[in-house]
Amino acid sequence: MAWRHRTRRGGKGAADVSILSLLGKDEEEEDAWSGNDFEDELLRETEESRQRHAQALSGGRQRGHVPVLVKTCMDNLFRRENEDTGLGFLTRYDGLYVDATFGRGGYSREILSHLTEDGHVVAFDVDPTALEEGKSLEASDPRFTIIHRPFAEMDKLFAKNKKLKALLKKLGPPKGIVFDIGVSGPQTDNVDRGFSLQKLYEREETPLDLRMNPSVGRPASEVLQELTVPELAFILQKGNETQVPCHAERIAQAILDDQELNGPFESMRRFAEVAGKIQNEFDGVPEEDFRHPRHGFEHPARLTVQALRIFINDEFGQCKAGLEAAFELLPIGGRLVISVFKAAEQRILQQFVAHNMDADPKTVKRLKTKRRLVELYPLAGTDKEYSVRFVSKDIRPSAKEVSLNRRSRSGRTVVLEKIPRTCPRVKVKPRKLATRFTEPPPPELM
Repeated sequence: MAWRHRTRRGGKGAADVSILSLLGKDEEEEDAWSGNDFEDELLRETEESRQRHAQALSGGRQRGHVPVLVKTCMDNLFRRENEDTGLGFLTRYDGLYVDATFGRGGYSREILSHLTEDGHVVAFDVDPTALEEGKSLEASDPRFTIIHRPFAEMDKLFAKNKKLKALLKKLGPPKGIVFDIGVSGPQTDNVDRGFSLQKLYEREETPLDLRMNPSVGRPASEVLQELTVPELAFILQKGNETQVPCHAERIAQAILDDQELNGPFESMRRFAEVAGKIQNEFDGVPEEDFRHPRHGFEHPARLTVQALRIFINDEFGQCKAGLEAAFELLPIGGRLVISVFKAAEQRILQQFVAHNMDADPKTVKRLKTKRRLVELYPLAGTDKEYSVRFVSKDIRPSAKEVSLNRRSRSGRTVVLEKIPRTCPRVKVKPRKLATRFTEPPPPELM
């Protein structure tokens, strides 16, 4: 339920007697609101709202991370596209909200700035440095809870964690969930775990780790020692689907050949040099001209490192599982607002919606068989009570935002909504995908 400011109106009763006339003169004057009083109150609340918004963004900037498309995300999360008074948004909200990827808390702080005292934000993150920031926010704001677990487990955690179960019972299911997929600014700037490719030419050797949570799993330097060339080529191709397959194989072969000759990759500098030289070869740059650039986004090994990081942290798998978990939690009408930065992540979203999209009655009637229905609308073959629809498919950052935050340049925001399912349940297995596609002979051109 949203909370708004409302004016007091001293309307006449049935006997044309104001209820204020029953009060003493002093009481009436004390209780009445003049037009100026209301305007002052409106302006004060507007300024407080702006200050809360500015503090939320400032908090993220001071911690090294500026959330992308934050205003657009909030507009869609709170469904306030048409609520602007001209002075700003004055509505504040109660209920439960989830920040699936806390990072440095930019989105969490922004959501909190729009909530009443009865609202609450639960955030998830696996990075220990994010947990420290979250604990600090938790200590300063009782409306916030940080959970040090993967967001893909959120539905299970709300079912078994005592505090989350209590919040669910008190406030009901989350009204909205936000995802900010990928790494945050402080992570890409972190030299201790090998996330950063900036100024490798002047830095001391930094480890090739790439784990979001260094206390779990193994660093990339160890994982590489057990991979074969076909396996590493698969990782590089999957993490960078625009890459030519044989080129992914070239990079994988060069990396593992160097590892066999010179031992494990203990440093990011050496790994980036080997991968960067092969990428430069593909781009027509001679090997002897290789240099580590000043900025990480210019490094020829950037996409190779990114693909390896995606594998080490199972980022695509977490994204797929997280979407399913989020929609299990959301009520009908609940929204998921998600910011993505890679084509592969957008494809995961599109596949998720396609597999959970409802078939309208006309389509169900038109299709000849139940098997064809479940092939075209996989939701029909499940027991889910809901379906998913796109609210907004591709919201991009403005030129101004890109100028202020270069990392936002490749960002896209997608808004999904949980709606009731209408299509029938079909207990028929679809045919294998390969049998449903046939390449026709090429047409005659002469």
